[in-house]
Amino acid sequence: MATSAARAAKRARIAAPPPPTPTPTQLRRGDGGYVPGNIVEIELSNFMTYHRLACRPGPRLNLVLGPNGSGKSSLVCAIALALAADPGVLGRAASVGAFVKRGEESGHVKISLAGTHPNTLSASRGRSIPRTSPSGSSMV
Repeated sequence: MATSAARAAKRARIAAPPPPTPTPTQLRRGDGGYVPGNIVEIELSNFMTYHRLACRPGPRLNLVLGPNGSGKSSLVCAIALALAADPGVLGRAASVGAFVKRGEESGHVKISLAGTHPNTLSASRGRSIPRTSPSGSSMV
């Protein structure tokens, strides 16, 4: 019994190492919990299945759930195109103009990103998409 008590006392003295001290180069969360580069807001207009959408994802885990055809992939495509992805990588269309909602002449996507300093925006990236343009390359 004396040996098991001694072992227990020894284990109690061994403490877990303290958490690392953040360095200035590490990302810090602002009051809203966002780190630099997080998507703060998404705005869509006449984009694929959406007539108009404005949403503000949370600072951590976000899930997009819904039945088939409800616009989950459309949201992902909008994010990619707003961040200047080539439409060919999405595997849906060769031109950006094909992402404009049926019956509309143009669409728009805009993404706002958290800044490098807490509680600031670093940039808003967007794309105006005319249906007739093969590239839809006008960036905001």
